[in-house]
Amino acid sequence: MKILHVKRKSAAYKAGLRPGDRIVTVNGNKAVDFLDFSFCSGEEIEVLLEKKGERLFFYTNGDLSFPEFSVRRCSNNCLFCFVSQLPPNLRPSLYIKDDDYRLSFLHGAYITLSNMKEKDFKRIERLRLSPLYVSVQAVSPDVRRALMRCPEGFDFEKAFDRLIQAGIRLHTQIVLVPGYNDGPELEKSVDFLLKRAQGLLSVTLVPVGLTAHREGLPGLRPFTREEARMTLDYLGQKQEEMSKKGRDPLLYATDEFYLIAQKPFPLTYHPELIDNGVGLYASFKEEFDALYPSLKGRGKGKRALLTGVDGARLLLEFPPRLRKKGIEADLVPVENTFFGPQVTVTGLLTGRDILRAAGEAERLYSHILVPDIIFNEEGLTLDGYSKKAILKNGKKIKIVPTSAKGWMSR
Repeated sequence: MKILHVKRKSAAYKAGLRPGDRIVTVNGNKAVDFLDFSFCSGEEIEVLLEKKGERLFFYTNGDLSFPEFSVRRCSNNCLFCFVSQLPPNLRPSLYIKDDDYRLSFLHGAYITLSNMKEKDFKRIERLRLSPLYVSVQAVSPDVRRALMRCPEGFDFEKAFDRLIQAGIRLHTQIVLVPGYNDGPELEKSVDFLLKRAQGLLSVTLVPVGLTAHREGLPGLRPFTREEARMTLDYLGQKQEEMSKKGRDPLLYATDEFYLIAQKPFPLTYHPELIDNGVGLYASFKEEFDALYPSLKGRGKGKRALLTGVDGARLLLEFPPRLRKKGIEADLVPVENTFFGPQVTVTGLLTGRDILRAAGEAERLYSHILVPDIIFNEEGLTLDGYSKKAILKNGKKIKIVPTSAKGWMSR
């Protein structure tokens, strides 16, 4: 592992370490990536260094930085893989099918465990990389093979149980595909997980996401309203059983499931599940209700609140409350022409669709609020529009945080 940067005036720098030197071991263990140092912060770390062909030991307290690791790719070929449903000409990084336990620990990315080697499990156990996020999908081997097309010989139950027995806490999710892993198969999966409840932090049910770009891919369909209702009814029964036993319910469904089923949203949420689509409504409502009493009419003119189709249904009750405070605001649902009408979440709107909707709204509204969830960490939309480009092409646009506070901004 090469050193990328050495902090000047640090002990490491004074000892002669420089960018390009290679770390061989950290505290006697083979150096793989920066995680080996992350868990030694505040400690004196023994490092075996290779410098100009020589090997020497030195001690440091971590004043070093390293290149980002190469992301491990997925070895499955899931029928429902969203990356396989992407159109061409998007950002190159979007086509990477990652399945990396390090991203799971660092960023909450869900992994399947199917590409894990013995050394990976040992490293997770040694560094105590907890919690991790695991995609379960199904526990019946034949269903897993049909749905996920995992590598031959992969034993999911063995891999899953090893993590739990090592004390690694797990968030889990099941992406549900009608006709494959719902109904009785879902019940099998939930029973499997609840028997291991002591090692779990959550079990989230997610409806399959399908784009308009499935040419040459297996024919799948979305959930019907009735199927979604049956799934949520089953979920409610299991939650009640857990509560009667005095245990955390553990089981959740994304807000999208409640939209499909046309059922009321839960009013409680867990912050660590927000990024997986659980509790979006409850979180927004809590913040809105907290800010609402002190809210005053702000400025003149009428504002358009751009959102995905799901967002418009999710947040329908809030614009009338803003109007009572003298803030003229309308939800403007933006159809996803890029991925197709079945993709309805705000975070998957492209710059092209946002600018189209903003252009149509300009004659009716003096302010057009665009949620920042459409941008990645580099400030780019899925189709490569920068924040600057969006603002330049939409003269009335203001980019705001994806929150109640963002809605209420001046």
